[in-house]
Amino acid sequence: MPCNARNSLSCKLRPKNPQVKSKINLSDLCSNAYHRKIGKKSSLRSCQTNESTEIQGNGRVIEHYEEGSHLNLMIGVGGWAYFPSKPFLKLRMCAELYDFVEVNSTFYSIPSFESVKKWRESVPDSFEFTVRANRKLTHENHLRPTKESFDLFDSLALICQILRARILHFQFPAYFKVDRRILRDWRDFMNSLPTRKMLGANRPLSFAFELRNQASSHSQDVLAFFEDFDIIPSRDASTEDELLLSSRSKLMYTRVFGGSIGEQEDGKKRNIDAEEMGEVIRRAERVHAAKGYIAFHNIGMYEDAFTMKEKLRMQKKPS
Repeated sequence: MPCNARNSLSCKLRPKNPQVKSKINLSDLCSNAYHRKIGKKSSLRSCQTNESTEIQGNGRVIEHYEEGSHLNLMIGVGGWAYFPSKPFLKLRMCAELYDFVEVNSTFYSIPSFESVKKWRESVPDSFEFTVRANRKLTHENHLRPTKESFDLFDSLALICQILRARILHFQFPAYFKVDRRILRDWRDFMNSLPTRKMLGANRPLSFAFELRNQASSHSQDVLAFFEDFDIIPSRDASTEDELLLSSRSKLMYTRVFGGSIGEQEDGKKRNIDAEEMGEVIRRAERVHAAKGYIAFHNIGMYEDAFTMKEKLRMQKKPS
């Protein structure tokens, strides 16, 4: 079918690689009939988890999950700005199609709290947000315990509270190597966060750290720091064979960009093929997380996230 104004969404989401088969169509993506067809509550949410909390000596609140019979995988995308729809529908469409969205705009600037409140009010209560930490914290200050760092964190914590976000993601650049001095700064930073800053709408706020410097990512000193503060080691499940969990809350967070095979645009892979997607699922399930977040960030993320939700739904469908 040729692309035209009426089917522009399906054309944009159609994979360019003919070997990548997709069952996505415009009616499935854009109508509530899709949810009536598979049930308003997706089977992806079928894993029942009981939650409890504890408060550490430093005031940090830790959330615990009791594992259900199946891994509770949340499938999401890295932002809604590029979703092929009218501006006022972009976020609402993401809430229809996925389990969560990662707020990327906070990496570049701190939005007005009024705008953040409107984001939360525009989607169902069951839909989740995760938030990306501002680049001044990660790329400039490197999370040193300075007034500017704490002020930025205060703003991000309030955004998480408004959105009822459970994950604040810190992505550090590849050139940044974590040494013992940096780890001392990080420990000082974490120990300086009072309890009130760790809570959002009575829900504990968990941190995910993505270290793109490979030596730092696999450092035993860094992993010990993660364990001490229950931080989620965030790795790309399409390139890293081993995913890791937060030590006590048993949460997983992976941002998927796609491997080196396949069509690339501006250094990002357009679509993740079936073999690679299967590998992402296997790696995610292998760690037995109480709750796992998979955030797609490749060029074809909107299509691929939907495809993964469908794939998991079909796998869990009773025979």
